[in-house]
Amino acid sequence: MYKKWYGHYKLEHEKISAIVNEELQKNIKTPTQKESWIEWSKLKKLVTSWRRKNRKKPTEKGMLLAVLSALYLSSNYLPPRRNIYRSFKFYSRDKPNPMNIIDNYYWNGNLYFNDTKSGQQNFKLKKESMKITRLIEEYHSKYNDSEWLLRDPKTKQPLTDDKYKSLVREMTSPAFDKNHPGIGVRMLRTIFVTEVANKIQDSNLRKMISYRMGHSINVATQYYDKPYDNEKQSIQMKITQMK
Repeated sequence: MYKKWYGHYKLEHEKISAIVNEELQKNIKTPTQKESWIEWSKLKKLVTSWRRKNRKKPTEKGMLLAVLSALYLSSNYLPPRRNIYRSFKFYSRDKPNPMNIIDNYYWNGNLYFNDTKSGQQNFKLKKESMKITRLIEEYHSKYNDSEWLLRDPKTKQPLTDDKYKSLVREMTSPAFDKNHPGIGVRMLRTIFVTEVANKIQDSNLRKMISYRMGHSINVATQYYDKPYDNEKQSIQMKITQMK
């Protein structure tokens, strides 16, 4: 029985590796904005940093930035998605799950991705990501009484695309030197691929992260030269199942 399962796992792993190697030969990218590159470990610290800043001086905008940092910088169990969270609706956990199959929405620790390029994706924020759930619930209990997961703290309306992108850059800017404008979601995803994804060996975990980033293995397999690498360190790095 164990031999049977091992054989199945080995075959699956070989299939994935074959696709990865094929994609690596035709997807070689180097970020053009080298000045905007930063280690993922430094970006992750922003989750705690924004939460602490908001506790010292609570504001709706500060809480919004804390929520954004948690949604984008929580690594494997919630890797960075595209500019999608501004489209999410929020449903209170005091009410039944609306079972909305059209819109993207949050309900009781669950993220429902219905309106995406990669189809419907639903997953629950489990024990490892309870901080995200608590931040979202606190943000709505104290500030945001609208139907949207996130809203503009000034207009109290849904975030426009430009405002959303501006907030993401503002959220990431403290990780850099003073006066740096911060980076957008695309660069966040690129750094995550290079700094985190390329180190993962387990094929099941790779599949999960690829799924949660909204990518197929063919689209997501990339590698990037880190701008602070030396020549030896810049040898092609295997990046699988995500972008």
